[in-house]
Amino acid sequence: MVIALPPPKSLTSYVGGFVGMSSGNTATTTIKDSDVGGYIESRSNAGGLVGYLHGTNSITNCSNSATIFGGFSSAGGLAGYASGTTVIMNSSNHGDVSNLNTGENIGYCAGLVARGETNFTLLQSYNEGTIGGPSSYVADLIADVYGNSGDNVLIANNYNVGKVYSEREGKF
Repeated sequence: MVIALPPPKSLTSYVGGFVGMSSGNTATTTIKDSDVGGYIESRSNAGGLVGYLHGTNSITNCSNSATIFGGFSSAGGLAGYASGTTVIMNSSNHGDVSNLNTGENIGYCAGLVARGETNFTLLQSYNEGTIGGPSSYVADLIADVYGNSGDNVLIANNYNVGKVYSEREGKF
């Protein structure tokens, strides 16, 4: 099943069900025991719970069932982009996630987190939604994980039962 969504109408970046953007070296964002439904659309950095996280972040016992449409950049069932120190535990995505990445843009589309950077932990979480579109990086759980020397990335006891596909044409 291909998700046929129109081009994004939203010119806004950083859209999430609870938080659009949390940023700063001293920022601490904690989201727990929370659920999101409906439809979330953003030009870039769209997430079921949060569009963009930077700092010390924790998402625990949360779920998303909203349809996520991320435009031209990062779209994730729980978070579009997370950097700093991020821990996600016992959380799930049940909504479909897609973006409209055209041209030479690099897009990230994933069931849980589109992009995770620096110290990143994902434990006991899962995706049931259909994930895809014309993105360069498409994945069931995390489309892109990036760390520097000394950073820690831990991904354990997670699973996917949703469909994952890519419609990307041309160069990657």
